[in-house]
Amino acid sequence: MGYTSEWRVYRVNAQTWADADEIRGFKSASVSREDGNLVESGSIEIDTSDEIDECYVRLAMVASVDGTHDRIDVATLLCTTTGGNWDGATVTLNGRSVLYPASRALYDDGAWCSSSVDAVQWAARELEKVVQAPVTYQGGFELSEPLVFDLGASVLDSVRQVLDSGGYMIATDGRGVISLVPKPTEPIVTIDSSNARLLMPGGVSSKDYANVPNKYTARMGKSIARAVNDSIDSPVSTVSRGYRVDFLDTSPTPTGGETLQGYAERKLEELSTVPIEQTYTREWVEGVNPGYLVRLSIGDMGDYRVMSQSYECGAGITVTEKVRKEVRLWTK
Repeated sequence: MGYTSEWRVYRVNAQTWADADEIRGFKSASVSREDGNLVESGSIEIDTSDEIDECYVRLAMVASVDGTHDRIDVATLLCTTTGGNWDGATVTLNGRSVLYPASRALYDDGAWCSSSVDAVQWAARELEKVVQAPVTYQGGFELSEPLVFDLGASVLDSVRQVLDSGGYMIATDGRGVISLVPKPTEPIVTIDSSNARLLMPGGVSSKDYANVPNKYTARMGKSIARAVNDSIDSPVSTVSRGYRVDFLDTSPTPTGGETLQGYAERKLEELSTVPIEQTYTREWVEGVNPGYLVRLSIGDMGDYRVMSQSYECGAGITVTEKVRKEVRLWTK
């Protein structure tokens, strides 16, 4: 690993968002992150008999290499004490994302986002009303039409709905700062033969082509349209497989003046786009978060979006990461 590590746990001053007092007695911690939902959760085990009320907690690692010390903020969580051992010497802090308050705050009937405002600025303001963590944003866009939210919709779900429509996402960093940013289109890190040492043995790849059709039939009244994948370059074509996998659509819904034949071809192309997932364990890399892209130049190569991460905090940080890419197996 090349470095030694010490762990620190701090209460966070909710007004300034800076470290407050240190909570001593760190024993272990785990953190999970995922694309969407609350983004982050975790637990921290503390060797202490002190009572710890609900508060924001920052988990940091101090890495030491050749006499130099570098602090890495791993996670900032809204923590409550969920239990401990019978002798009262150990407590477990259950951590929720800094976005948790936005998931519990609900809109009244008739809440909406106008098409005449900057949607990203609107989203930032709405979050700032209900969360204590700092909120930052990049760029902006306007909705093509107003978006009205359902009665009882949470602020978080509504903000995410608005941001999704403009290709934006919500990210949090180790200090708990909330960022509203465009969904990345370029990899933040490349893992190839030069840094393959980052990866631990035992990665898993998952892909399932079994149910991908190579013939799509759309029937509308007496009209019938068929799209067939007979490309020699496609691994799921009639040629490659040597047999047909049919899909029959008896309720087609062409859109925008689309012909029935065009509809069948579009639907076969959509059903021929499948996910490939990779799960592996690697060493910590700063700034790689759910929603970001990583480029794998070993194994099943390509650009993958990070779907989830699980951090184990011990003699350093190891990250178990699930990534996904969409592969088009046939196109018209």
